[in-house]
Amino acid sequence: MSEYSWLKKRFFDQHVENASILKTTYKDNRFLGDDYKQVIEGLKDQDPTYYQIYALGEWGSPRGLIYTNWRLTNEVPKAGTVTYGLDFGFNNPTALVEIREYDGEIYLRELIYQTHLTNAELIDKIKQLNVSGRIYCDSAEPNRIQELRTAGLTAMPAKKDVLKGIDFAKSRKLRVYSESSNLIKELQSYKWREDKDGRVLDEPVKFHDHLMDAMRYGLYTGTKSEYTAW
Repeated sequence: MSEYSWLKKRFFDQHVENASILKTTYKDNRFLGDDYKQVIEGLKDQDPTYYQIYALGEWGSPRGLIYTNWRLTNEVPKAGTVTYGLDFGFNNPTALVEIREYDGEIYLRELIYQTHLTNAELIDKIKQLNVSGRIYCDSAEPNRIQELRTAGLTAMPAKKDVLKGIDFAKSRKLRVYSESSNLIKELQSYKWREDKDGRVLDEPVKFHDHLMDAMRYGLYTGTKSEYTAW
């Protein structure tokens, strides 16, 4: 876990009466699927710090966090221009983010973060949320995008230039709704990769990034000023 976690300060940096500490790792979780185990083990080649935290269960200090241009808000304005970003998943979470541009700032709200959603279930959820407006989706899933369009949703393929999308998102003032728990967790841990020598690379770690992808799709494709509609 991150050494900045409140758990470390509360239970590990001081003695707590009537409290025991039991260290476990992903290997102790018998309900964990093989696909996710491979993702965890793959962190060894992706990023040493993440491997230390998520695979070995050690405390670590993530370096090279990508987004620092955000803060929490307890309220989201009702005015402004609204678009959405959608990252498809099944074994991984499907992630939908509302992106509201108002008074020069971007307000972000997590709407969906759920595994094992079929497209039919996803469409029902989106309609129940009364989503109206353009939904910018992972362009690698044209068939799923077409299903959403057939169901009457304004689903569009997103631009997927990762670095340009990140740079654009970093250039905006981001305000994150305080109840968007998974979005906040991803923002707090989304980082640049490091090689074995600790050099920070120009590439994000592909781990716990589903809402980060959805946010980037909607921001870079939907609110970028020079964007031309598909």
